[in-house]
Amino acid sequence: MEQVARIKRLKHFSVAHSRTTAAGIKFFEGHPNLESFSVGEMANGHVTETAIASIAKMPKLTRVGFHEAVVSYDNGFKHLAPMKGRLKELDLSMSLVSTADLEKVKTDHPGLKVTTLPVAEIVKRHRGVAQNLARTAPPELAKELKAALDASPVPVPKK
Repeated sequence: MEQVARIKRLKHFSVAHSRTTAAGIKFFEGHPNLESFSVGEMANGHVTETAIASIAKMPKLTRVGFHEAVVSYDNGFKHLAPMKGRLKELDLSMSLVSTADLEKVKTDHPGLKVTTLPVAEIVKRHRGVAQNLARTAPPELAKELKAALDASPVPVPKK
């Protein structure tokens, strides 16, 4: 992450299954040209306050993505406040967020386009990610995901 952050002409950054940490994201803090920044947090399923605060300090950023994550308003989205009027897209595909927290972030950023997936679609796309999210999410968010996992047949490997 440190080496990539040194590329000052970089406009778009996206990484998946990366075990991204707040320390790694901090290298991008203040990056002069990034317009979009997306991370897939496989390590523990949570996007930290520190990481989101660093992301909010990228002055040209208009699009942000958190994948394979559990994100809340109080421990996450509220730290995007410095991006008010600038944040246009928030991609939360493959992530868990409460409806109330989504509404709060939309109120903070009028006109914000938010992309989410139903929990059944998360299970369909990547059962392993869904299982990881179900283990790390607060009970109120994990409940629906666990039900979708239970209702979905486990794929049988082809021989």
